[in-house]
Amino acid sequence: MFTALFLCPAIAECITMNVYALETRDRLGRVVRYTWTNYEWHVLRHPEIEGLLGDIRTALADPDMEFAADNGHTYYYRRDLDGERFRRLWLFVVVWYQANEKGEQEGVIRTSYFTSRVAQDGRITWSKSGL
Repeated sequence: MFTALFLCPAIAECITMNVYALETRDRLGRVVRYTWTNYEWHVLRHPEIEGLLGDIRTALADPDMEFAADNGHTYYYRRDLDGERFRRLWLFVVVWYQANEKGEQEGVIRTSYFTSRVAQDGRITWSKSGL
């Protein structure tokens, strides 16, 4: 049985703790965050992403492909990360965007893992030339 990791035992501690494993910007300059709780949960399911926050940052800022999924999420794909280990696989990062109190779009990473397939539930909104 899975036991959730809870990083903030008291609200006062949550205010002073850094609750984000990653806070970065996507290729359009929008803020995207990955909470420690979500990141740690995904490392349990996909241990190959442990320690790859820099590669996840790269996939968001400089993706090979960006995809608007039918479920409202944005999918980011990036290859050739982490050396030879996952060279032939896509690093797949799923982001959910919502408007903040200023009306600016901000994203939360829902999941990240390596895959050999590109999703079919939506459309490509951007890709690097040559792909």
